Amino acid sequence: MKPTVLILTPESPEHLGGTEHFIRMVRSCLESRNYEVEVIHRGNCGIPWKQRSQRKYIAYLQDFLVGYFAGRRARQRISDNGSDIAAVISSANVGWYPLRPSVPQVHLYHGTYRGQAEAIRPLISTLGYLKQKWWDSMVLECASGWNKLVLVTSDQTAREIERYFGHHCTTVWCPLDTSHFRPLDKADCRRALKIPEGRPVGLFVGNIHSVKGFPIVRTLIDRLPEVHWVLAVRGELPAGLPETAGVQIFHNVAYHEIPLLYSSADFSLSPSRYEGFGYVVAESLACGTPVIATAGGASQLFLREPPLREMLLTDGGDAESFLAAARKLLLNPALYREAVLRDARPLVNTLTSSANWCKQFAEVAGL
Repeated sequence: MKPTVLILTPESPEHLGGTEHFIRMVRSCLESRNYEVEVIHRGNCGIPWKQRSQRKYIAYLQDFLVGYFAGRRARQRISDNGSDIAAVISSANVGWYPLRPSVPQVHLYHGTYRGQAEAIRPLISTLGYLKQKWWDSMVLECASGWNKLVLVTSDQTAREIERYFGHHCTTVWCPLDTSHFRPLDKADCRRALKIPEGRPVGLFVGNIHSVKGFPIVRTLIDRLPEVHWVLAVRGELPAGLPETAGVQIFHNVAYHEIPLLYSSADFSLSPSRYEGFGYVVAESLACGTPVIATAGGASQLFLREPPLREMLLTDGGDAESFLAAARKLLLNPALYREAVLRDARPLVNTLTSSANWCKQFAEVAGL
């Protein structure tokens, strides 16, 4: 019988999102190394409801109880089949429930709620800020890493974990399928997606929440009418955009089309207020496309050399800095693309390509 690894995480790995993608890649890595993998999450941990409530305070209670029920199910699995459980890997703030110390335990941090709370402080209420900073982070998140091997997805997150929680941690970065996210012919991609030729193309991939910086995108659409804007939006669609041929929206785009979007663009935007890693940055660079980004785990790593470091911005709310960076890039887009292909993409491939990442992750996790 194959040894089993239990993964505890808030949401099903089949959901959209960076954390869920990471869990899928962890599962795939472990299965390739001959482990059985069981992912325990909100949908299968035994909680007496299936959907997160639309009522805020009830949803907060449900989020807490996911950690309880997921941990309880993992403890039962260990009691029933302890000799077959090779490790328990927990994620986010699902991991505080105490398990038998005889089973190797790993906790993955993709960022911290406290770091995010500080970054988005102007966007949330005082009560929301205090809850996220103290309850979500300093209680649940901190407790989830106690007496475990702690792994993080960026050096930025490592600094936060060590500063706020005092946990020693190791950076393993995030996995990316660099055979999927790769440079493609720009003209072919534009034809396939019906993106017009003859104009520079700017790309935004993500949702329209203010945390992801969508107000910056709106500003650049207004201030750079010479750019054809492509918005690959997940979830709710933006309202009130100008009715112009210069804006093209792709809603909930299929996975196989995402590299075409990146390769069709002259640059992409990642104006998030907070990113523990930031898949958009890594995906764009893997496709050979320059990205203008606020400081996050991936951007601080991959945009540290000139001229790409000119595209690394410090303030997610500073539209003028994004505007200046976009105008500078558009003066010589070939220069920045060459720098991506020469400097950034090889580093992305070394640290995040599926095979390289899996080997490193398994060695660090002892699996």
